[in-house]
Amino acid sequence: MNERINRSKGGTPRGSIPPGTQWEYRLTRLRFYQGQFVRRSIDIWPQGTGGDKLAELDAIAVSFDPQLRRRVEVIEGKTSAGRSGEIDRVIWLRGIGTLVPADDVVIAKTKVDERTRHLARRLQVSVLDEHAVAAAERALEIQDDDWVGMHDPEFGERIIKPRREALGKAAELNRAGKFLFGSYWFTDEFTRLKQLRTLFRLTAVQLGKVDDRVITLAVGEATALFALAAYSVASWHDQYSPDAFNRFLTHELSSGVADADNLRRILRRIDDIHRQDIEAVHNAYIAGGVARAILPVRSLEADILRPAEWIEGFLDLIARLRAHPHLATAVIRTLDLRFAERLGSTRDIRKVQRGWQSDIDTVTQLAETVERFLITVWGAPAPAYLPFRHASPTPSPSRETLSSQPPEPLSAEPEPPHVAPEQETLLDPDGADIDAT
Repeated sequence: MNERINRSKGGTPRGSIPPGTQWEYRLTRLRFYQGQFVRRSIDIWPQGTGGDKLAELDAIAVSFDPQLRRRVEVIEGKTSAGRSGEIDRVIWLRGIGTLVPADDVVIAKTKVDERTRHLARRLQVSVLDEHAVAAAERALEIQDDDWVGMHDPEFGERIIKPRREALGKAAELNRAGKFLFGSYWFTDEFTRLKQLRTLFRLTAVQLGKVDDRVITLAVGEATALFALAAYSVASWHDQYSPDAFNRFLTHELSSGVADADNLRRILRRIDDIHRQDIEAVHNAYIAGGVARAILPVRSLEADILRPAEWIEGFLDLIARLRAHPHLATAVIRTLDLRFAERLGSTRDIRKVQRGWQSDIDTVTQLAETVERFLITVWGAPAPAYLPFRHASPTPSPSRETLSSQPPEPLSAEPEPPHVAPEQETLLDPDGADIDAT
């Protein structure tokens, strides 16, 4: 994007982008610089596959401390003048904090009425105003035009927004948009991982059939969300012995979308019925004077709940991520920045990289390890990880963080799909099918 943009205070473009949207980008930029992985416009859908969108989160931010303890924050950004609706939004936020669930909920307005502040304190809702945001920007030396990655209003509104809409409308990937920018945030980690794996395999099959830019958006967003889920799972390691942790993950990831214990009981009962029926047939033949034939009988319990081959690779990835727990959010944000560059962002990212500059080589290696796992073990489409080819021959100052080729493959081979792609589904938090075709 080479056109000159007139910008107002705060570095936001004038004209086509509404003030409320500009304010949201300013808030997400601040949180990103402060060390959080942030997403705007997260949709809340009803349970099941039908119905209209219920509500929308302006922003959700996630971070990990050096002990891999996760913190989730929901931000409601408003620019309307006066106090109309402020009280309702504070009460609404309290409920949203339970739904997500969030460790902190924030109402962020350019100016906040005193009675709103009083109620917010009672309800444990944090408050941000223009003064507080500006002070935090000065402390971090964020200049008006220091937009970065997905938190650049010009890039977000002109590039990401239409592609996100296209992702939601693409018949081959329709429900994937609802998952990536909605239901992912309201379900458990193991369901997230299983759904993400289905999505990567689906994008690989649809490569060349769907707009490459839409595939790149789906893969890039899913990559950052995969890393977020992987670190969340890694944070549970210290609650178990190493062997017990591995058994726990294997158990949870071997059962599809169902509860493993319940599924095991169901399959065992089916096996028992199956064997009883076979025995009845054999007894009928024997009663008629026919010799008994000895044949092996397959076990649904053993076959269906056999650990997937990729779980061993996932356990290895978890071990690598856990070796540098203090870099968790830096790795996720690096994946986010790499993703934005692949979609065409040319913003200089060196200032935001100061937060992990002393560990930048390790952070980059871990980010590439995540991408290699997804390409070689989960079968994600490698072309989606190629750098964006800008029309201008001048490289972005941040190009040092992107290699010129997709990540080198790991030794493991991708697991071939065992279900026809046209039959694959993504699943909502309650286990109901979300059609991914």
